[in-house]
Amino acid sequence: MKAGKYYVGDLCNALMDNEREELGEKTGEFTLSNGRTGVTFKLPHGDGIYPDKNGRNHYIDSGTIGITLAEGLKEKESVSDNTFDHQDVFFCMGGDGIHNDKGPLTLIYFGDDIIISSENQIAGIAQICWDSEKTPPKYNFPCSGIDYIRPLASFKHLAICNMEQRKALNFNNMRLTTSVSNKVKNDTYDADVYAKSKGGMAIAKLTETWKRDRVCACAFCKE
Repeated sequence: MKAGKYYVGDLCNALMDNEREELGEKTGEFTLSNGRTGVTFKLPHGDGIYPDKNGRNHYIDSGTIGITLAEGLKEKESVSDNTFDHQDVFFCMGGDGIHNDKGPLTLIYFGDDIIISSENQIAGIAQICWDSEKTPPKYNFPCSGIDYIRPLASFKHLAICNMEQRKALNFNNMRLTTSVSNKVKNDTYDADVYAKSKGGMAIAKLTETWKRDRVCACAFCKE
């Protein structure tokens, strides 16, 4: 790819609505009708937080990660921490074929500086519902069919805050959905509506217990 300022992350959160609809579920290299180009890769473990080798976290809600020029993206993404200046021509590639107890692993390279391993997923489907008194539902669907009702990107300190991790990954914040609905949900998420929903109220009640039990001692929870 040519030199320039690029965004790396969940493109479904960054592209304009018409671009996202045109991209659909394609992976690999793409060129949209307006000339936008990029590359997307499917992550074997689905949604979650994926750090790159430099410690930047990439919040994934569509099960895919990609790269495209930052110019013309949604404003909050075009100036986010996940934009990078590439001074020279660079290559993007992804490879798998390695397995461990999680299943297949994928290494993704966006040039030499941004390398992501699916093995380093911080939060994801495998960590659902560890703190509810209820028995979590048994899902017999692939990870791409499971969705976080409150998007991961709406949490500010998810990578380091145990309280936010519990809110995000509790089964009350999970649902089965189609991949299309999954990709558009960030634009329709409303914090006030969520707070009044059955799942939102359940999380709020659990939060009272977590606070009482002091499950997190991060700087943000001490404030």
